[in-house]
Amino acid sequence: MTIYYNIHTHKNDEPNCLSIHNIYAAFEQVTSEKNYSAGLHPWHLNDHESQFSILTQIATRKEIRAIGECGLDKLTQTPFDLQTAVFIKHIHLANTLQKPLIIHCVQSHEEILQLLKTHKSTVPVIFHGYNKKVSIAEKILFNGCYLSFGAALLHENSPAVNTLKEMPANRIFLETDDSEVSITDIYHKAAQIRNTTVDSLILQIHENFKDVFKNDDRY
Repeated sequence: MTIYYNIHTHKNDEPNCLSIHNIYAAFEQVTSEKNYSAGLHPWHLNDHESQFSILTQIATRKEIRAIGECGLDKLTQTPFDLQTAVFIKHIHLANTLQKPLIIHCVQSHEEILQLLKTHKSTVPVIFHGYNKKVSIAEKILFNGCYLSFGAALLHENSPAVNTLKEMPANRIFLETDDSEVSITDIYHKAAQIRNTTVDSLILQIHENFKDVFKNDDRY
């Protein structure tokens, strides 16, 4: 059976797909029926102290495969100092639990990379929803991180298209995020962009999953 891997989604499960469902609030809704990433989104930090306390408790559950999405966003109204402080907490939590980090980044890759270095991140890091130029992607890859591409690939003029062409196969993931696009459509488009087959792309991303979730024997 062909299994698609969806690293970051807010949608229901699709057939033949292993999805990481993202939650940023209502952590009590976690069930044993799904795989999750859990973290405080920089857009939603109004009650960050109590929410992070709940997150710290829930993140130990086996259903929580990754921490995040978390990160920095220069276009939101949330104070940047607060975003930074909360992001640092996520780095430490991920290190403690040895679970990967899923990163939300808007015009902040330099700051995020510096914080990951300063606070000695020891886990795999995935920048999700990547839609920037190759030069920025190269800096992210140089720091040992991964990139996940989504619905932007379906727009021929998006930076994501050219960037995906240039990325090493062992550092990429695919996702749907909150779009209505099917993960299978994204895989087919990504395979076309990279001039490979869908089956080859699935096999490669399966290997990438195993590398990122190497401390999790379910993969």
